[in-house]
Amino acid sequence: MHGPQIAGWKHNVGNFLDTLDPIHNNIPDVWNQFLHKFAEQYQDSQKENRARAQLKNCRMKFPEIDDYISWFKELCRNASYTQGNNEVFHLFVKGLPTDIMEAVFVSPILVDYRGLKDKAIEVTQSRMLVKGILETRGQSNPRVFN
Repeated sequence: MHGPQIAGWKHNVGNFLDTLDPIHNNIPDVWNQFLHKFAEQYQDSQKENRARAQLKNCRMKFPEIDDYISWFKELCRNASYTQGNNEVFHLFVKGLPTDIMEAVFVSPILVDYRGLKDKAIEVTQSRMLVKGILETRGQSNPRVFN
């Protein structure tokens, strides 16, 4: 990082580092302290709020289930949500296309995020297979997303 906005901070950190003995002060706590101070000074204070807002609008585009899951996980991590959180379960369901969501909730009903995610993958793969078979026959099925 460069520029006048961080010049003072860099100067202070440089002065602190100059006081350290490279032999005796070469311990993880020095690095951990630096990381803590850096995060304290330059952290993105709105990261969680932005990620939570993005999660509410996160939608899967058929058939891109893997992209949806990886983006959803990243947003959850940035929002400080855990997989066991009920809100995560509901947000994941909300982002699924209607036909995938309906198929996911066919018996047995899932109650955890991992099971929900696995079943959404299975349903999406099944829909893609059916769509491919129908296309080779020259048919189309309005119930299968394009």
